[in-house]
Amino acid sequence: MLQFASKVNKKGEYTVFSERTRSQLNNTQDCYDKLILDLKSAAEFPKDPSQEQIERIFTNWLAPFPSQLYWEI
Repeated sequence: MLQFASKVNKKGEYTVFSERTRSQLNNTQDCYDKLILDLKSAAEFPKDPSQEQIERIFTNWLAPFPSQLYWEI
């Protein structure tokens, strides 16, 4: 959950706030919506990289190293 580290305080409490509207009820509902979105995104599994992404990583990051470190894709 490193992507939400800025929303966790020193006590370990997860904080969500909203000042979108002047209504406290609407802001509370907005906080619940934000919490649900954060939970859904934290529960998603990362996708496997595509062949294009693997090749891009290979050419951009590994190309400067000596040829003995290369492996076949």
